[in-house]
Amino acid sequence: GKFRRASFSFGMSTGLFDGFWYIDFALKKMIFGIDNGSERGLSMDTDSSALFFRNVMLSAMIVGAVGSLSSLVLLQLAAPHYPSAAYLRDKLNLLGIGLLHMGISRDKKWKKPAISGAIQFSESAPTKTIIFIRHGESEWNEVFNRGFGRSFIGRVFRALKQEFKWLPTPESVFVDSSLSPLGIEQASMMARELAARSDPDAMLLRGSSSDSQKSIITCSNLRRSIQTALIGLRPRLEKTLEKVYVNTDLQEVTFNIDGIALAAPYQAPALDSLMSHFPRKFSPDTMLDLTKNTGTKSLSSNGFLRFQGFLDWCFSREEDVIIVAGGHSLYLRYLLRTYLPEDFDYIGKHKKQSNCGVLRFQIKQGYIRATSADNSQKHQISYQIEPTSLHIVLGDFH
Repeated sequence: GKFRRASFSFGMSTGLFDGFWYIDFALKKMIFGIDNGSERGLSMDTDSSALFFRNVMLSAMIVGAVGSLSSLVLLQLAAPHYPSAAYLRDKLNLLGIGLLHMGISRDKKWKKPAISGAIQFSESAPTKTIIFIRHGESEWNEVFNRGFGRSFIGRVFRALKQEFKWLPTPESVFVDSSLSPLGIEQASMMARELAARSDPDAMLLRGSSSDSQKSIITCSNLRRSIQTALIGLRPRLEKTLEKVYVNTDLQEVTFNIDGIALAAPYQAPALDSLMSHFPRKFSPDTMLDLTKNTGTKSLSSNGFLRFQGFLDWCFSREEDVIIVAGGHSLYLRYLLRTYLPEDFDYIGKHKKQSNCGVLRFQIKQGYIRATSADNSQKHQISYQIEPTSLHIVLGDFH
């Protein structure tokens, strides 16, 4: 144990020290004419400083990479024995996935199938009611969505400080961002508002309606979504003792790293920090169904593929009402753009749903005649939101 810890510390510190030493040497020589390379047997002709600087930067990257690689190898060896090492390894892996998504993901870009005519419905076309609840404010939202004034630098600094503190733990500010204190209050306030109302939507969401058994609760695999479902619908969950279905197909449509899920496939993320706000006697095993959590979205995924997967799942269920408790703003915006008629203008196509806002609508299953790659025609299942069914239950769009 002591050897592994010492080896890990040595590998990490050596890689960082050597990398920064070489950069420091080059900058001092080029800018100030100070040559501190003699201690390592280095000298430099000032006439070739540009070429030398390029070579030193390359050397710095190589030395740093070797040091970092050795650290990662040691981290992998330590992971089975030390939970903190396993958490750090997994976070570095997810960070790499997140950076790839930011650089090459096509999550917001997809080619719609070629359509010959409008969507068609049978006389008994199946219809589902979806109640879409956006999650409360996340820690990512708290940092980046409150403006870029004088307080922005302070928010970023505090977030980075907390992220560094949480490196060897299952918590994170930026990756799979959790609810902020305001987000927790928003979800709790939603529960209180629903408790004070007597309309059918409120009664259904708080579990006071006989129709509650004809509905199902689902959310994405991101922590802020699960937390919003458990806090905002706590009164219903304590009455019905039903499970919340965690679904990767509801994962946010975004390039940002806060849209990368920490939870491994078929597992729940760390939720202990907000346990006091959850339903009594909550445990992931008793209140979360994880069969549809296939892990974080892949690079080959995009919003449209997840929409179709989610809607296919909805129509495979026997329940009439699907409650998305803790959905995401961009997911809803692109969903409305995709499945509302193109000539129907709606505020939700352009604006974000407010935190813990609630929107109800009906969606029908039909089919289109699509052109396949070999130019043959085939029937393809598709969906359309009924424009007249859109109803804002709580909150608004802004």
